[in-house]
Amino acid sequence: MESTVIEGYARAGRVLSDLLLKYAGSISQGASVLAVCEQIEREILEAGCKPAFPVNISIDSVAAHYTAEPGDHLKIGELALVKLDIGVHYDGYIADAAISICVGGYGLELKEACEAALEKAISRVREGVRIREISYIIDEEIRGHGAKPVSNLTGHMIKRYRLHAGVSIPNVRSWSSIYKLKTGDVLAIEPFATLPGSAGVVMERPPAQIFSLVRCRKPRGRVEAAIMSYASELRGLPFCRRWVSRELGSRHVLELDKLARVGVLHAYPPLVESSGGIVAQAEATVMVDGDGSHVIASPFR
Repeated sequence: MESTVIEGYARAGRVLSDLLLKYAGSISQGASVLAVCEQIEREILEAGCKPAFPVNISIDSVAAHYTAEPGDHLKIGELALVKLDIGVHYDGYIADAAISICVGGYGLELKEACEAALEKAISRVREGVRIREISYIIDEEIRGHGAKPVSNLTGHMIKRYRLHAGVSIPNVRSWSSIYKLKTGDVLAIEPFATLPGSAGVVMERPPAQIFSLVRCRKPRGRVEAAIMSYASELRGLPFCRRWVSRELGSRHVLELDKLARVGVLHAYPPLVESSGGIVAQAEATVMVDGDGSHVIASPFR
């Protein structure tokens, strides 16, 4: 693999790992979700990288895809299971990692289940291993901690400017996942766990704050043209209403749902555990390296 590729992933990973370490200890009761999202995104830019997607801060039964909306007043409660999910890229080389923060000790057993599953899964990553072996380890480890894996959330392969690059890593046993890992593959492994009595399934809960460009069409007016130009510059990576409002103006935000309905944009609504169960997450980005793996970004650093 070219040195520029390795350095790109390494630079993004260093920035991301440092941010997780910093904010894991500073998110507490009363913290503003909007302020934390925007501060982390500023620090990514100050470090010479760019966000690979808007910072996600998903609380309790919200498993993923929540980022602050413009003017968001949401604050962290006295007891809260917070998933902080950050993506960083340098020249398109993406690091994606997440940590669960147990405010008031809430959900600690689920956090521990996810982190144990992630550590064990990373230890199995090497050339020639099938994805289904990693899924089996995650499923077994989460259940061994008395928790339940979320069946319809998965890890994913990463490629340059492609956050989800075609190969998924289920968090439950999946005999159909026969892909064999190759040296140079980059994976985001992300176990999600919920309480054993919960459904173990997430569902979308609109409205979406996060979008990505699916296809361009001839713009129908200046507002649509500005949105498509802005999204095109991101080369398919996700963006959010906050960014559009800041960069283009508030009236452009009103067009996002319309463009999603006609298939120009893809919308990512928050994903919520369908029975209301709280959800924890742990995520790391790793590169397959022959008989082992190289960790690019991790919540354990």
